[in-house]
Parts: sequence; C-alpha cells; structure tokens
Amino acid sequence: MFMRMTSSAAALLALTAPALADVTPAEVWQNWVDYYQANGYAVTEGSRDEAGGTLTIKDATFTHASGEGDGDMTVTVPELVLQETGDGKVRTTIAERSAITFRYTDEEDRPVTAEASATLKGAEIVTGGTAADMTHDGKVAEAVVALDKIVTAEGEKTFPLSLKLTGTAYQQRVVDGEIVAITSSGGVDRVELAGTVTEDGPEMAGTTTFALNLDAVQGSGQAQLPKAAPLGAAADLNAALKAGLDVAGTLTMGALDLTFDHAGKSEDGADQTIASKTGGKGIEVTFGLSPAGIKYQASGDQLTSNMTSSDLPFPISYALDSTSADIQFPVMRSDTPAPFKFAYSLGGLTLDDAIWGMFDPNGTLPRDPASLDIDITGLVRIAADLFDPATLNASDDADDAPADDAATEGTDDAAPGQLSDAPAESGATPEAEAETPAPFEPVEITINKLGVQALGARIDASGALTVPEGGSMDAPVGTITARMEGLNALIDKAVAFGLIGQDEVTGYRMMLAAFAKPAPEGGDALVSEFEFREGGQIFANGQQVQ
Repeated sequence: MFMRMTSSAAALLALTAPALADVTPAEVWQNWVDYYQANGYAVTEGSRDEAGGTLTIKDATFTHASGEGDGDMTVTVPELVLQETGDGKVRTTIAERSAITFRYTDEEDRPVTAEASATLKGAEIVTGGTAADMTHDGKVAEAVVALDKIVTAEGEKTFPLSLKLTGTAYQQRVVDGEIVAITSSGGVDRVELAGTVTEDGPEMAGTTTFALNLDAVQGSGQAQLPKAAPLGAAADLNAALKAGLDVAGTLTMGALDLTFDHAGKSEDGADQTIASKTGGKGIEVTFGLSPAGIKYQASGDQLTSNMTSSDLPFPISYALDSTSADIQFPVMRSDTPAPFKFAYSLGGLTLDDAIWGMFDPNGTLPRDPASLDIDITGLVRIAADLFDPATLNASDDADDAPADDAATEGTDDAAPGQLSDAPAESGATPEAEAETPAPFEPVEITINKLGVQALGARIDASGALTVPEGGSMDAPVGTITARMEGLNALIDKAVAFGLIGQDEVTGYRMMLAAFAKPAPEGGDALVSEFEFREGGQIFANGQQVQ
C-alpha cells in the first residue's frame, strides 16, 4: 500500500504531470488542477494571492481515492509559488516539506492511518510555449519521501521507511489536440530505498532491515492520449486503446545493490538470522501498449546473490552473467491471426562450491556454467479484446467457478455423489456453462530455439507446429527436431554418483534409444525428429509413438 501510493505522491509533489496551459501563472495552476481532477483527484486551496505576475497558493490539498477498499491518499502542500519570468515563461517552486496521509482498512476492516512526509530541496519547474505546445523543464536536487508513523486499532507505531532521489532532472513536451501527444525524458543520479520492520507476532519476532540502491537511472517515453477516452479514476482501457492510446518507454539503470538482514526468534523460540546481498551491473526495461499489442522487454547483466541463514548449514551463493526476457502479444480482436513472441534467456549460471559440496563432495558432476534459451514466435487468433471488461469479468468468473463435482452435485432425489440429469435453474446445463470460449487461441507456433545446457550436457530443439483447418493446438501438424550432446556421459556420471543404480541404467538407455538415434558424425551426440500428423499421430524418427 505505502510503496504504491508513495510513487503517486512523489510524482504529484514534483508536479511532473502535463500542464496544458498558457504562460500565465493562474492558467498554469488552473490547468494543473484540471489535469489532476480528470485523473480522480480532488483539489482544494487553502488560500491564494495573485499580484505582480506572481500567484501564491497556500495549503493546497490533492486527495485521491483508490477505490475497491484500497483507501485514499491526501497530499498537503503548504505553498506553491508560480511566477512570471519576464520572457513568456512561468517558474514554479514548491514548499520544501509537505505532508502525506494514507487511509485504508486492514484485513479485519479496521481503519489504519499512515502519516508520511515529503521533503524537496531545490525543486523548480520552468514552463514555456503555448497552450497548444508546452515544454516543462524540472529539477529536484533531492527528494525524500518518508513514512513517519502508522496508527492502527492497537495503537501507534513507527515504521521507518524512506525513498530518496538525488539529482533529478527531466523535460516534458505536451502537444494538445484530439489526441494529446506527450514526450518526456529525464534521469536520477541515485535512488535509495531503505526500511526497518519490527515484528512481535507469535509466528515471527525480530527486526528486519533492507536497503536498495540504484545508480544512474535514466528514462524516456512517449504517449498518445485520446481525449475521447481519458485515463481517469474509472478508465476503460479497452475504449482508450480503440480511441488511439499508445504509450511506450525505456528505463535503464546502472549498478544495483540490495541488502537484507533479519535477526529474531523463529516460531519455536529459537534464535534466527538471515542475511542476503544482491548486486547487478546494469538493467534495461522497454515497455509499450497500443492497439497493436503489448510489449515488455528486459535485460540484466552480472547478477550476483549471496545469502546466509541460521537454518542452513552453508551459505547460498550464485551468479548470472546475463538474463533477458521479451514478451509481445496482441490485445485487440481480429479475424486475422496476429504475431506473438515469448523469449527468455539465462546465461552463465554458476553455483558456489559450498552448494556443490553439499551433494557432490567428490566433484563427480561437471560444474560448467548452466544456460537456458527459449525463443518462441507464432500467430494467435484473438477472439475478444483482452482488456474488454466483459472479457476480464468472464476470466474472473471462470477462476472463481466451483469444481465440476460441486457444481453438478445431485439433487435431493439423487443418491449421494450421483450427478443429476436436471439442468441448472438458469436453464443452462453445467456443460454449456463450462464452455466459455477462450479469448485467444494459437494457430501457429515456431520454436526458433529451445536450449538447455547443464552438467556437461546440452539439448537444442527447433521446429514449427500449425493448427489444421478446423482443428486445434491439441492435435497440431508439424515437425520438431532436437540434438542432444553429452547425455550418455551424464548417465555414466549419474551411475558413478549413485543417482542411478547399475540395475536401472539399461532401462534409461533403452528409453533414450526409443526417441533418439546417434548423430551422423558419431561421438556422444544424439538426434531426434518428432513428426506430428493430422489425426493426432506422432512419429519419433519414423516410428509411431502415438
């Protein structure tokens, strides 16, 4: 709750949202008010004073109700000063300290109030241009949002948690029209998140501290926001997409450092300690949402993690050279199949020798770095808009539906556990109610790469499957080929290790021979070809297996 709403508070206090305004202080402020009201905020002024090209707003409050029991947030800014610069621009400065109040309910529906504060040093925004094309240049030398205390039914307690941003600078351009075009870029020299949590419950008691540090955070983005379907408090995302919503952005980070420490008592009263440290050299995230679909791409380099615990006999330590993900998927209904992509890569996974020594003290198994590569593309038919409220509600109803046996339990006239032939009261049979059409269905899947490398063995597969006319992915048509290296050697090592008994090894080799054959070049390499034919038949290297 605090972290989600804190991000909104920080953005609000920095006033980085678009201000579709002219260059006079009163119009800039009024359009800020209009913008926040359109996005579900209630804005009030304690007082205002306007004289000599300067507008001063005292005790401005911005209240946002999250809805659905999530409570509300109120930010109170003691003073905002908007002043003409003499060259057609307006400079806005903000009071150094503002108050933030969160109100919500706990699991037992009792009121909870959290009080926080925001401190901005050297914060100012310079706005120029015209009402139809405005540019905002902002900077904040240091911004700190800190949680001061939480008041619950049991009383008041402190909850030290703070978010600190150092060296923030950004630029934003807003071009007005039927579709508002926004482009922005900026960065933060350093982000620091730190907190301390104290637990005194029966299941866990003790103190936990954590700290997350990020260096050189840079971001850029663009947005096309249709006025016909605004993204307010009750926004219809599907309607906005149909009206032309298009957002995209990129976020990069330098070094990452995360520490976690816990000291206390376990459930049985024993002393317990846990300490971990995670680091990374670089992270990049790209995202996008438009009528063409949703896109998410992420990558990270040189990830390391170390953890010690009083419950473990040895420390857990591992490292990753690289990791990446790429997900692209259509979201709008179409009679024509649209492309999709799912890719994931994990490279250079190594485990600490202490972990290996726990189950392989003699070094029988190869300890080469492990890797995983998945790259799948294809075509999918979208039967219903994925963000349509009706589609989302149907998905929720399907998740909440009772099990078949409970939904079709017999009536009083049936024997216990016997299914009744009578239809449901609604007139629909249980079978009809269960046949909720899927919002999407793949019609073509291409395995560009599926590779696993570990313990001295490697498996690589590729191929393509399609849905025959009038069929489904339950019985596809196509071919998948695979190449396996080092599997026989791995079986030998598993026998020496004791994982496979001598009396079992023949069975494993026979099973492997049923689906693979020696590669033409010989050596410890095997190849397989799986052919999927119409009618559900499957052949492995020419021999029918189904």
